[in-house]
Amino acid sequence: MDEKQGGTSNRQMANVVLGVSVAGYLLTVPFAGTFAGGLLSSGFGAAVVGGCADWFAVTALFGKPLGIPYGTQILVRNRQEIVDTMITMVEKDLLTKDYLQRRLAAYDVGVWFEQEVLASILPRLVEGAAPDFLGKTLEPLVRTIVEDLPLSPFLADQLTWALEQGYDERLFDLALDEAELLVMHSAIRQELARLVAQTKKRYEATLTRRRLFNDLILRMDPDDLAAQLQRAARNYLATLRDGDHHWRKKARAYVRDWVLRLRNDPALQAQVEAWKKAQLGQIAWEALLQDLLKQVQSPDGQVPLAKSPWFRRTVRRVVRLVAALKEQSASPDKLDQLLKRIGEQWIDDKHSAIGELIRENINRFSDEALVELVQSKAGNDLQMIRINGSVVGGLVGMLIFLLTQLT
Repeated sequence: MDEKQGGTSNRQMANVVLGVSVAGYLLTVPFAGTFAGGLLSSGFGAAVVGGCADWFAVTALFGKPLGIPYGTQILVRNRQEIVDTMITMVEKDLLTKDYLQRRLAAYDVGVWFEQEVLASILPRLVEGAAPDFLGKTLEPLVRTIVEDLPLSPFLADQLTWALEQGYDERLFDLALDEAELLVMHSAIRQELARLVAQTKKRYEATLTRRRLFNDLILRMDPDDLAAQLQRAARNYLATLRDGDHHWRKKARAYVRDWVLRLRNDPALQAQVEAWKKAQLGQIAWEALLQDLLKQVQSPDGQVPLAKSPWFRRTVRRVVRLVAALKEQSASPDKLDQLLKRIGEQWIDDKHSAIGELIRENINRFSDEALVELVQSKAGNDLQMIRINGSVVGGLVGMLIFLLTQLT
């Protein structure tokens, strides 16, 4: 608003200066034969010429002064050339790739990512952004972070904590529970009965007395034998619940030794990382993120999960997880370096988007709206050109008069 008021004030001032110049010239022309009259007449005349010339030039930027079509409406006629020049100036001189990458290198992007993106910006994006767009945008960042951050230290810490809390014993008992259910399942009994019958048939195939002995003395029914085998297997599994059972001790020692090797054995760490990358390489990250975001946003009129306490707690856990991975990494600044590498690559790939964004926003304006916008922003300076033209023209006119008189 101030710029518009300034433009209007300077326009009025320019008109006043031009009007005074015209009036002064008309009043001093009759006295042009005298030294003073000639000096003033030359000054006012040159001021009129300079003011009119600059008025024509300023007006020709936006419209047709005096209805003259040639060389006028410069902004509209040269719209594309002006936009191209503006884009070139921004991309090549102001926001160059090198400048943006230097600015990026000056920031601790890792801290910003932890404190701002994960804790604040990401939840809001998840709540409101289009899943397809956000999934496509986050895909390279999430994939790179998950692939580059080391799994071995984090996995070793989590397993050590689980062992200290006795979760290995609980897991072993849970496995025994599942094994007992599996062993006693009717499908297992049927399969055992089939195998027993098949074995019995092969055993009796060569000698008739074996079949008679089994039928008359042992009465070996396949279903009964299968049930006996199931009970025997269940009884054996029950013995494994004893904490001092040698197989249980062996399993516990193997797990603890594996966790210790996971911390100190580079070969095992390399195997874990190779396995991790192989598994992650099979994941379609973009589709996975898009599906996850659609579920989190819950578009069916339900309360969005993104606003639920569960989602907030999950975000906080992710923040702590990233911080833990950062501390466990051989290089604490790896997250910062990783994000900067991603940012530099993004700047290199998407730098032309700056020009496209400028062009897209300018193209939203019609010719009339663009003229009005430029006038409102640059009107003050443009009207000063008219004022300066009259003043400088008047001074030059007086100087020329003095030079002609002195020579």
